[in-house]
Amino acid sequence: MCSSDLLFRVASSLESLVLGEGQILGQVREAYRTAVDRKTAGPIFHSVFQSALRVGKLVREKTGMDAGKLSVASVAVDLAREVFDTFTDKTVLVVGAGKMADLTLQHLKGLNPGRIVITNRSPERAQAAADRWGGVAIPFEQLGLALVEADVVISTTAAAEPIVGLEAYQRVQRARRNRLSLILDIAIPRDFDPRIGDLDQVTLYNVDDLRAQAEQNLNRRKKGVDPALVIIERETAACYAQLRCQQAAGMLLQQLGSHADAIRQRELDRLFSSRPELAALSEADRDAIAHMAARLQNQFLHHPRAAVRSAVAAPGVDHDHASPHPILSAVRHLFGLGDAPAKNPLKKLL
Repeated sequence: MCSSDLLFRVASSLESLVLGEGQILGQVREAYRTAVDRKTAGPIFHSVFQSALRVGKLVREKTGMDAGKLSVASVAVDLAREVFDTFTDKTVLVVGAGKMADLTLQHLKGLNPGRIVITNRSPERAQAAADRWGGVAIPFEQLGLALVEADVVISTTAAAEPIVGLEAYQRVQRARRNRLSLILDIAIPRDFDPRIGDLDQVTLYNVDDLRAQAEQNLNRRKKGVDPALVIIERETAACYAQLRCQQAAGMLLQQLGSHADAIRQRELDRLFSSRPELAALSEADRDAIAHMAARLQNQFLHHPRAAVRSAVAAPGVDHDHASPHPILSAVRHLFGLGDAPAKNPLKKLL
């Protein structure tokens, strides 16, 4: 596996611990920006990383590699989006204040719920969680009243037995006038009697449901691996072709400049040696003539140089993998330059 191929795989989240992890591409972008800011990025580095960022975005768009969440907490929030169109007018009740509650609240904040209520058997832990996430802490003894107000319930306690039974929640629903409620029971063992999910206008998901959904999402992502590899293989070849063409252009420009310099210097030497009347010229006069010859040389070479740079400047140009760009061939032919030796454009990266 070559360096650019591996970088493209990383940017496409094929090498991450979580397949399709959405944050990876941003981390690659940040690493590239850091290198640029510290002036440690050369021309090959620029080309390869810009291609990698483009490939990572392309893989996400074409394969759905980042579709669907893979953690229980993030799946829970995704399911909430499917039940409710908006959350700005919703009350979210979180029962428990442990790690799972924190992870869920981290994802939940992106929905901008109207009100977050947190309760726990430990008032101190409930208050600490409320402070972290902009919520309101209430005593655990007020759980029944909180359930009446809550549109979304996320329960994550470590209780040995269910904390809400069927009859208790039937009373809650009557008090709610049968408004739609979503219960995400992430606790092990379960906090809510499973029969509650059979009530009208109540949607109940337990941790097994959430894990099954996460597994389905993972399987969908796995189906995108092969299409992603096809994209990466194609774009790796294109990147190599682009780099070879850019390197060939750089070598041609160097060769063209050296060729013109040699001709200019040869003609100046011939001028000064073949014309005795020029022997009396001062050093300043000789420099003026040499400077004029250099300016003429640069003006004559301006358009050929610009044509070469323009031909290879745009990323993604479809260069043939074996043949040089036609502009480069034309310039070599017109100026009588031989073929440049082939080099590995990624040698410094390998």
